[in-house]
Amino acid sequence: MKLGKKTLIIVLIVSTSLICSVFAFAAGTAYDSSTDPLVAQSYLELRLEEQKNEYQAIIDALTARIDALESGDSETPSVTVSSADFESVSLAKGDVIYPKNERIEIILRSGGAVTVIPEGVGTIANITNGAELTDGKTIVRNHLILIPANDGRGIKVVSSTGAEILIRGEYTVEHAE
Repeated sequence: MKLGKKTLIIVLIVSTSLICSVFAFAAGTAYDSSTDPLVAQSYLELRLEEQKNEYQAIIDALTARIDALESGDSETPSVTVSSADFESVSLAKGDVIYPKNERIEIILRSGGAVTVIPEGVGTIANITNGAELTDGKTIVRNHLILIPANDGRGIKVVSSTGAEILIRGEYTVEHAE
């Protein structure tokens, strides 16, 4: 009976080793990225073209602003930008940022800013702490702020050194005069 148990154990060990070897070999040779890419080239080209168009719109808006400033035009156009990801924006004292069409999300990274809310419009949401901000309230740094609509609600930079913000969504900046 002892010989039977030893034989059974040896057979089980050899069988398990063979099965593991087959699975390891199959896993190592099953996928070839040269014949089956994970991302299609057409998808990448589409995304790159979208980003190129977004950046071109930013460049065009900034070029128009620079041209207006260089010509001394007192009616300088505001800059409008659109982005799906957060982008970093530097603002000067007195600049006010508003949603262009729909909502925007803002994170104040440095400097100081306050809310700008016309009477009877509503509030601005501080998503980080769940607070509703009314007109003239100080924006807390590193808090996510949601301006839900293009109805006059915005954020105004009040610090003399300006402000750095992260912003997501289409927005318009009215520059201080």
